[in-house]
Amino acid sequence: MRKPAFVRQLLLPLLIGLGYWGGCARPCLAAITNVNIIDFAFSPARVKINVNDQVKWTWTGSSAHSTTSGSGLWDSDIHGNGFTFTHTFDTAGSFPYSCSVHSFMTGSVTVQGTNSTSSTTAPLVVHISGNGTVTPNFNGQMLMLGKSYTMTAKPGPGFLFSNWTGSATSSTPVLMFVMQSNLVFQANFVPSPFGQASSTFNGLFFDPNAVSPQSSGSFSLVLTPTGKFTGKLQLGNARTHTASLAGDRAAFDGRQNIAPQAGQYTMIIPGTSGSSSLPGGDSFATVTVNPAGKIKLAGSLADGTKLTQSAAVSKNGDWPFFVSLYGGQGTILGWLTFQTTPTNDLSGDLVWIKPGIATAKFYPAGFNFATSALGFRYHRPATGSTLFNFTNGTLVLDGGDLPQPITNRIAIGANNRVTNLSSNRLTLTFKTSTGLFTGRVVNPATTKSLSFNGVALPDAELGLGYFLGTSQSGEALLGPP
Repeated sequence: MRKPAFVRQLLLPLLIGLGYWGGCARPCLAAITNVNIIDFAFSPARVKINVNDQVKWTWTGSSAHSTTSGSGLWDSDIHGNGFTFTHTFDTAGSFPYSCSVHSFMTGSVTVQGTNSTSSTTAPLVVHISGNGTVTPNFNGQMLMLGKSYTMTAKPGPGFLFSNWTGSATSSTPVLMFVMQSNLVFQANFVPSPFGQASSTFNGLFFDPNAVSPQSSGSFSLVLTPTGKFTGKLQLGNARTHTASLAGDRAAFDGRQNIAPQAGQYTMIIPGTSGSSSLPGGDSFATVTVNPAGKIKLAGSLADGTKLTQSAAVSKNGDWPFFVSLYGGQGTILGWLTFQTTPTNDLSGDLVWIKPGIATAKFYPAGFNFATSALGFRYHRPATGSTLFNFTNGTLVLDGGDLPQPITNRIAIGANNRVTNLSSNRLTLTFKTSTGLFTGRVVNPATTKSLSFNGVALPDAELGLGYFLGTSQSGEALLGPP
């Protein structure tokens, strides 16, 4: 039905003031699109509106959230149930956003322009502070107003990305923004405290007040120039424990930085004489250190347990010595130091723990043995020469359930061939490439053979090791008369 003329005359000024006349031509009243923030989601997550329209977010869940623009255009701060926040979009483009508390909660607002709005551009200014790059670098380029863009900051060698500053701030390398007039961004890079190459750290952890296999072990950690790290622990059978941890950086690369400790060593862990509850023989090992400071140990404990370890020496010559024993129920550990002194080239205190094992042939009651390690550089003798300066010597086996020591006189000839000078049968062989020795001797009390083994310590003019008796170990001592 056609409106009377006087009605049209009354409505005309009002419609013109509101922008209506035969349809909507801007300016119009802003439309409001509602988005609910339920627990851990925006609903709806994606909306489309027109320029100058509004989006109203309403908090309806029980958890605290925010609506935060990815480009810094708006931020509601964190609120709870019942709060509302409204933002007016006066520029066309796509505007992603998320919850600052729960980053997996994301949404987007797409703002559509009108035919009457002409596309315009503006220059972007991008500054770089420190050693790094920005990709793509839009500095000085004319960008479309209202359009979304992304730039990624990448640090150069020896530097870390710090943050974005300027028209927007962000601590993440990827910066998303909607182009507006007079935007200025700066990517900031700072020197890395971690150096330009990956570093390896090695160390020990244990309770200094009460060392036990359940709360002790070794660790290795690799730190990258970006501050990221990976590591591994070697420990006993406990799942949780509290312990002190100490480590040091592996400083040698074997090329430009050669480990001064590089070479071969022979080492002993002395036993204790006169005790039936602790090993009486001397545990022994051979040690090699390569130019990169990598340590390889192989040896035998004086209860017959094999001993191996791979580790790294620190710049100060420290060695985190740790071997898990007896199926994770026991351990031997301590800090050893490579340092040439008048008496040795390698030393340190150790703790050797063996649990009670009813089926064990040797020391079934177990023990907690505070001992030490002592080592010397080992140099393979030249062809025709001998390990020791003495030619005539003695081999003595003592302890280990023997009623009395067994002593054999020997002569060491060219190429370290050993001749037995006693009536008691003896064989003794040196492995000159490593310094190890092995042999057998007849026990005069029983006429049965006993096996023994150990290492030569030429700088000390000694050879030390152990033999196994009925339930105990004894010492094998090789030296001058």
